[in-house]
Amino acid sequence: MKLSAIQIARWVSEAADVIPDSLITSLHKDEIRKLVTIDLLRRDDLRLSYLFLPGESLLFFEAGGRDRRAKSQKTTNFLPQLVGAKIMAIEQVNFDRIVKIVLFKENEYFALVFELFGPGSNVYLLDSDGAIITSLRRSADRDIYIPPSPPDGMYPDEIDKNRIRTAVAEQCEKNVRRFLKEQIRGWDESFWELSLEGLNSGITIGELGDMKLDEMLQSISAAYSECVKGHREIVLKDNTLSWKINDDVAETYHLINDAIADAAIDLSRAFAKKSVRQRISQGLKIHRKRLEDKQTKLKKLLADAEDATQYKLWAELLTINMKKIGRGMTSITVTNLFDENQREIEIPLLEELSPAANVGRLFKRYRKLTDGVTATKKQVSQIKKKLKALDEYKSQLENAKEFRDMLRLEENLIKRDILKKKKMPPSFHRIEAEAHFNPRVFHTSAGEEILVGRNNKENEYVSFVAAKKHDFWFHSQQTPGAHVILKLKDKGKQPSHESIIEVAKIAAYFSRARTSSKVPIIYTEARYLQKIRGGLPGKVKYTHVTSIMVEPGLPERRS
Repeated sequence: MKLSAIQIARWVSEAADVIPDSLITSLHKDEIRKLVTIDLLRRDDLRLSYLFLPGESLLFFEAGGRDRRAKSQKTTNFLPQLVGAKIMAIEQVNFDRIVKIVLFKENEYFALVFELFGPGSNVYLLDSDGAIITSLRRSADRDIYIPPSPPDGMYPDEIDKNRIRTAVAEQCEKNVRRFLKEQIRGWDESFWELSLEGLNSGITIGELGDMKLDEMLQSISAAYSECVKGHREIVLKDNTLSWKINDDVAETYHLINDAIADAAIDLSRAFAKKSVRQRISQGLKIHRKRLEDKQTKLKKLLADAEDATQYKLWAELLTINMKKIGRGMTSITVTNLFDENQREIEIPLLEELSPAANVGRLFKRYRKLTDGVTATKKQVSQIKKKLKALDEYKSQLENAKEFRDMLRLEENLIKRDILKKKKMPPSFHRIEAEAHFNPRVFHTSAGEEILVGRNNKENEYVSFVAAKKHDFWFHSQQTPGAHVILKLKDKGKQPSHESIIEVAKIAAYFSRARTSSKVPIIYTEARYLQKIRGGLPGKVKYTHVTSIMVEPGLPERRS
């Protein structure tokens, strides 16, 4: 369901009355329903949700009074470093399908930017300088977020009449609706039905005349104001939103958010049911193929076992005629002493084997075929039961109407090793919660706090969660080592030379060059650090670094 910029402007207007001043209590990413949910606390509980289906992207909120859909079992913590942040504002970017939410936490501003472009949708977390911290989907490797260029055309509420008249003179033969769609952006088809109601769509823009043109432009501005300010009701039909134009539609919405929420939940539920159904169906087909292939092999073994007595007969006749067999023979014809008519029989031989080895080979083949007959028959019987069970599971899937029934069936099939447990995709945007880490803490002579990571994940934590943009980051230049952060109380204040030396010594001490007399150390402000997308925890890119040589050492007093 594609929303127009005008519809998003209406949603932002509604959200601006509800979302600001809320506190983020948790963020989750639901891989089954394709929903990012942000739980909020203000006067009442709220939930802000982002639907990120392939080709669909919607943003909506649910108040405490609405049905709170429980999260499925397959969820991951999403951006836990934002827990506790306060939402300061919500706005539409460039009158486009982009929504920006400004957050504040621990004297730092952040922004969540939602691009609602369908297949090209994404969510970005930005710092106060607009630098990209992470994103929901992998995107172009860039440091600063720059919104896509907005479409050409004027805002519906900022129409330049002189510019319109100039365009009319140049394109007077163009159809009136086509002309307006090129000059004004952010619309949807129902907006034109509303703003141009009663206009003959077959006429050209040049046929209107100045007075009629002015009336039409005023009508467009008035329709825009009516839609965005909430005076026009919304119609939801076949997962398409439109502005209510007449009274012949039974179900309408006063809030566009409620219409979006209903459509999004339906789309999410339908996608989840379809994806789980496909996963179960495909899993059943694959498992059936494996069982049937195994069944075919076992039946062949049973068929071969029926001829096992032939190998025993050959072996016994060869034993009797051992002296007649010469090395290099490929077969031998002997009298079948066990036949009433004493007919001759030809026995195949392997020319590279000795007579005794040919006899042994035939006896071994006989024992192999006969010894496993009982076990093979038992396996065939078990496979028949499993194939019958698969038919029952397939029937359960076909009859499952509720999503929870599909999830129960999926869980049952996983327990029975028919389906493999679906692994959660790697979450490159995820940073572990603070409570999981306990970095080493020191203090400079001036009383400034120093944090030292103990391992790769803790290095990532101190660099991207504990560190503010104005804090300083230290690391050994030529060898692996800990990430060391110098915490500064005042933003914009530079650390003293003495503090830099003290922290650099600690960074040298917690590196592989600890035993060296002098170690090169680099340092820079934390704002110039960037995670390497897809890289291991603790791997960073950096700029604006300064290098110094210091002797490894720890302060006399550790915190």
